[in-house]
Amino acid sequence: MKKLFILFFMVFAVSACSQGNKNIPESLQSKFKTLYPKADEVEWSKEEGNYEVNFELDDVEMSVVLDSKGSLLETETEIDTDNLPDVIKSSIEKDFAGYNIKEASKIVKDSKTTYEAELEKDGEKSDAIFDTNGKFIEEVEEKDEQNNYENNDKMENEQNENEKGENEQNEKENGENENVWLKDFNVQPKDLSTVGKNKYFILKPGYQLMLSSKENSDEVLLKITVTNETKNIDGYETRVVEERDSKNGSLVEVSRNYFAIDRIKNDVYYFGEDVDIYKNGNVVNHEGAWQSGKDDAKFGLMIPGEIKVGEKYYQEVAPEVAMDRVENITDNLSFETSAGKFENCLKTEETTPLEPGVKEYKIYAPNVGLVQDGNLKLIKYEFINK
Repeated sequence: MKKLFILFFMVFAVSACSQGNKNIPESLQSKFKTLYPKADEVEWSKEEGNYEVNFELDDVEMSVVLDSKGSLLETETEIDTDNLPDVIKSSIEKDFAGYNIKEASKIVKDSKTTYEAELEKDGEKSDAIFDTNGKFIEEVEEKDEQNNYENNDKMENEQNENEKGENEQNEKENGENENVWLKDFNVQPKDLSTVGKNKYFILKPGYQLMLSSKENSDEVLLKITVTNETKNIDGYETRVVEERDSKNGSLVEVSRNYFAIDRIKNDVYYFGEDVDIYKNGNVVNHEGAWQSGKDDAKFGLMIPGEIKVGEKYYQEVAPEVAMDRVENITDNLSFETSAGKFENCLKTEETTPLEPGVKEYKIYAPNVGLVQDGNLKLIKYEFINK
């Protein structure tokens, strides 16, 4: 199929050599193992800031695409040609008369299902993609397999050169532009409070956000709750905000995040997090945990009280652990979820020098807070008794 087979020969054979599993974040590999604990012959590649994983599961070939946080964006599963829906078989007989169905797969992306069929006639191969109603969507001609192998050396050299250039460019940009990112914040403990709000962040006990996404047949839920608890971090009194990440009702991760807000400017600062990663109901590690004042870590700016489009700042300053930084893209975005329609939303672009080239986006609504984080979208927001 297009991802499982064509790209495997044309692209992945190259990227696997240079990428390997050694450059894949351990947290991402851990989340993949949680999703597919019985996966075999796992191979990773990186494309456009996301990660593609080819593997076998119960002798079935599969391919998935994950974002940098481990959220499942797309799955492709090999199926028996006899299991193609009849409406698709009928479309093939009509639109591709004389072609034989060699292989088939089922693709799920953005909660939408499509089917891909590898067709062959007189030695000519192509991939045809159909929706669940049998409607033909697109055709991708398949190159001769021998040519794929002959081009591998050339492609590998080109990719190595491209990666070298990208790395050099990223290093250059990180070095030259580091001073444009705000990293040091001159605020004293007396300047901050554990309760307050600004336009895009509510730090008041009992406030709760619930975001969800449908990934394949799995329900992913993120629950963010401002608790009644406080904790002193690095000499600053902070408010504990709990995040509970679950999949189909089972815990995947629980983090306790530490925030404080400027009493005058309403800037919200982030002092770190304690993390529990779960597998089969048990805590297996604490990857990603950090606290300001420990191991050279310093608190960062979560969201300014006054938004300036184009402003760049670090949210986390924990060397080799967490170095997320943000640029404010726009504060005039319209956005709608099942929880409502929101105007004048803030969109941010997140990057980190720990993973050059990876970009993530979040959206915040006025007087609400986070309404989108990757594939997760807000479904509910309210004050609860906690």
